[in-house]
Amino acid sequence: MIRFFRASVLASLLALLVGVAPVAALADVNTAGPVAADVLKSDALSALKRGEFDRSSELLKKAAASSSDPTLELMASWVSAFTDQYEQTLAGRKAEHDKAVAQTRLLAENARYDHALDYLARAHSLALDREKFREEPWVAEMIAARAADAEKYENAGEYHNAVRIYLALGAIDQTNPTWKAKLKQAARYVRIQALYTPKYFREIQKKKQAEDEAVDELLKQSGLTRTTVGDKPSTRPADDDVEVATIDWREMLKDIEFDVISEAIRDAVRHYYRDVNYRLVASGGLQALQAFVKTPHIESEFESLADEARRGKFLAALTQAAAKLENSDPDDFREFRALVNSIRDANRQSVNLPEAVIVYEFMDGALAELDQFSSMIWPQQIEEFQSNTEGEFSGVGIQIERDESGDLKVASPIEDTPAYRAGIKAGSLITHVNGELVKGMMLDQAVKRIRGPAGTKVTLTIRSPDGTVKDYVLKRDTVKVASIKGWKRLPGGGWDWIIDPVQRIGYVRLTSFSKTTASDLRNAIEQMERDGVRGLVLDLRSDPGGLLNVAIDVADMFIENGAIVSTRADRPDGHSPSQSNANPRSKKFKMPLVVLVNQYSASASEIVSGALKDHKRALIVGERTYGKGSVQMVFPVASRTAALKLTTSRYYLPSGRCLHREESSTEWGVDPDFKIEVTPEQMMKAIEARTEMDVVWLPGEEAPASAT
Repeated sequence: MIRFFRASVLASLLALLVGVAPVAALADVNTAGPVAADVLKSDALSALKRGEFDRSSELLKKAAASSSDPTLELMASWVSAFTDQYEQTLAGRKAEHDKAVAQTRLLAENARYDHALDYLARAHSLALDREKFREEPWVAEMIAARAADAEKYENAGEYHNAVRIYLALGAIDQTNPTWKAKLKQAARYVRIQALYTPKYFREIQKKKQAEDEAVDELLKQSGLTRTTVGDKPSTRPADDDVEVATIDWREMLKDIEFDVISEAIRDAVRHYYRDVNYRLVASGGLQALQAFVKTPHIESEFESLADEARRGKFLAALTQAAAKLENSDPDDFREFRALVNSIRDANRQSVNLPEAVIVYEFMDGALAELDQFSSMIWPQQIEEFQSNTEGEFSGVGIQIERDESGDLKVASPIEDTPAYRAGIKAGSLITHVNGELVKGMMLDQAVKRIRGPAGTKVTLTIRSPDGTVKDYVLKRDTVKVASIKGWKRLPGGGWDWIIDPVQRIGYVRLTSFSKTTASDLRNAIEQMERDGVRGLVLDLRSDPGGLLNVAIDVADMFIENGAIVSTRADRPDGHSPSQSNANPRSKKFKMPLVVLVNQYSASASEIVSGALKDHKRALIVGERTYGKGSVQMVFPVASRTAALKLTTSRYYLPSGRCLHREESSTEWGVDPDFKIEVTPEQMMKAIEARTEMDVVWLPGEEAPASAT
C-alpha cells in the first residue's frame, strides 16, 4: 500500500532543514540547555540534510534527554514520524516493483510482448537501483527484442505500435538518443492519422482497448491485477447513442496562408540560437510532406491520394526538389523561396491538396529540425496562446476537464465570474454549448466555443451532480486566471495560506509564470507575513514555466544581490548576451524557504529554483527538474495572424551552468538538495487530492472532507 506524508509533519520538517526554530507545544520554553545539547542538535540537523534520518532522530533524542528544551523532543518526534512514513513508502515502492516484474514476466510468457514492455518500464521506474535493474540480463534481452519488434511494426505501417515501444524504451534508457529519434519519426505518422483520419484512428484505439481488456483479464486470473492510476467508476447517467465528436482538421488549419512558410523560415534562420541554414529546414519540410503522402489510410480523407498516378507525380516532384536542394546554396533565401513555390506548383498539378495542409505539414517538419520548443502558433491558436501568457481571457469563468466517460466536466468555477455568479457547481457536466453536443469533442474545440468577446452571450446546457439539467445563458466577461494558489480553499473563495498552523509554516503553489504571477505572489507572501508566517514552502512541482521576466521578478523577491540568470546564443551574430541581477533596493522576503520541484518543473520554474539553490537561499526538495534551458521569442508572421515561437538563446544559472537537456545529456535540470522520489500512483493521488482542495465551493455549499 502506498503511504503519504502528513502535510504538517513534512512542512515542519522541511522548515527545520532551513533554520526555522520550532515552536514548542509547551507553555514555558527553556532554550538555555547545556552546550552538549546544542552540539547534538547541530549534528542532528546535519545528518537530516544528508538524509540520515535514523541518525538524526537518535541525536535529537539524546539532545532532548540532556536538556530541558521541549522543542528538541518535538523535533525528534517529527524526524521519527517522517522516518516511519518514509520507510513505509520505500517498502511500498519495492512491493510495487516486485509486482510489476511479476506482471512483466507473466505477459511475456503469454506472448503479450508490447504490454510486457509497458510493465518493464514501470518496474524500472520503481526500482530502488535503476541502473542495476537495467543491466539485468533478462531486462537487456527484452529491450533488444522489443526494439526489433518496433522496426517490424514500422515496416508494416503499424506506427502506433512502434510509438508505444519507443516510448517505453525511452523511459527505461533515458540517455540513449536513439529512442527519441525513432519516436519522433514514428509519432509523425500517428499524428497525421489522428488529425486527418480520425475514424481510422478511433478503430485503432478500439483495438487497443480490446487488447488492454484481454490483458486485464489475464492478470486478474493470475492474481496480478492491472495497476491503474486514478481510475474511478463512472456515475454518469447514460446518454442516447450519439456520434462522438472528433477534431476537424479544416477548423484547426483555418486561415493558414501559404506565405507563412517563407516569412517564418526566414525569421528562423536569422534568429535561431545556433547557426542553421535554409537547406536544413527545407529538408525537414520535404521529408514531412513525403511522410504525409505515404501515411497509411490518408487517401480515405484525400481522394486524390488514392490515384496512384497523381500521388506518384507529387512524390516524384518532392524527390526532385530534395535532389535539387542538395546542390543549392544553403544560405540563399531566394533559392529556398523558389523551392517552396515549386512545391506549391507541383501540388496544384498533381494531387491538389489544400494549401493549408501543405503549409502545416511542411512547417512541422522544418521546425522539427531545430528543437521541440520551436513551433508555429497558427491563427486558430493565437487567442489561446495569448491568454496563457497574459493570465486572462474572455469567457464565462470555468475550468473544464475530460472525465473518465469522455464527458466535459466542470473542474471548478473561477471566483467572481459569470459562471460562479450563476451558481454552476464543480462536478457538473456540460452536455451542449449553444445547442451543439460536446460529448467527445476535443478540449480546445470546446474551449473555443465557450470563450468569446466580452459582452457576448453563450448558452451552456449543464447536468448538475444531482442529475438536474438546465440551460444557463451567460454573458462573457474578462476572466483572470490565477497562477498563485494556497494550501486550501476558504469557504466562498480565497485561500488559506497556512499549511502548519502551530509552526506557522506558509505554503504557496505556482502553476505558471504569467503576467500577474509576481505581483500576486508578493501580495500572498505579504498576507502571510501579516498572519505571522515564519517559514515558506514554495511549490513549483509540475509548473511548466512561462515568461522569463516574471521568473526573474519572482527570484528577485528572495535574493539580495548578484546574478539570477543570464542568456546567450551559440552564434556570434545571434541575440546579444544578457544578465539579470537581483535588485538590492527592492523589498526582500527574508523568511526561510523550501522549494518543491519534480521532473515536470520546467523553464521558468528551473530559473527560480536554480538561482535560489546557487545563492543558497533555499533548500530544493523533490526530484531532478525537466531540463528546459532554452528561451523562446515570438515573431509575428502573415500580418500577425500567425506567429513563430523560436528558440533564440539558452539561459545559464548564476553558477554558469546551462541546465538544458540535450538528446545525449547525462546531466540536466536542477538537482534537489533533498531527494524524494514518488511513484506514478503517488503522484496521481497527490494531484487528485490537490485538485479537490483547489475547487471553489459556492456560498452555502458543503465541501467534501479533504483528502489525507
